[in-house]
Amino acid sequence: MNKFEIIRGLISQQEAERLHKYVLMREKAARHLDQLDSFRDDQVPDAFSIYGDPMMETYLQELKPKFQSVAEKKLKESYAYCRLYRNGNELRRHRDRFECELSSTMFLGGQVWSIYFEPDIEVVLQQGDAILYKGMELDHWRNKFEGDVCTQVFFHYNEYNKDLITFDGRPMLGVPKPWAN
Repeated sequence: MNKFEIIRGLISQQEAERLHKYVLMREKAARHLDQLDSFRDDQVPDAFSIYGDPMMETYLQELKPKFQSVAEKKLKESYAYCRLYRNGNELRRHRDRFECELSSTMFLGGQVWSIYFEPDIEVVLQQGDAILYKGMELDHWRNKFEGDVCTQVFFHYNEYNKDLITFDGRPMLGVPKPWAN
């Protein structure tokens, strides 16, 4: 793998749509319980975000063999992160932290929204498609979202070694960190 690799049809459109509806329901429940503020982050403050969701981390584990095959490396799970973007949201140009050595974003549902990689490479994913990229090495961003809603899930991995801190410092997958929702 060079700096990134597109994986078409990683999951079926039907499965992606089901996960998209799951995230919409999680947001609706958080709104009903007046807990939306606990599902925000500094990167896209107005977007609904979920760190360490057990459903998404199940996919983190299940999709690892495919990602290992594409990366041609043995990988260790770090964490899954899901974000529901709304009109006007923007993901500023950035690089990922150490725990995101290899990252993937997968489009679950809503309107298609391009992701960009340095220097100015536009990637358009369809529902169920993913892109695996070197998150620490490659600037990436999304311009201002013009649609109504777009759900993306991010799967983060590190190259496997015995000294690696696993699961983003958590005791197991599916457990949030104290600073995360």
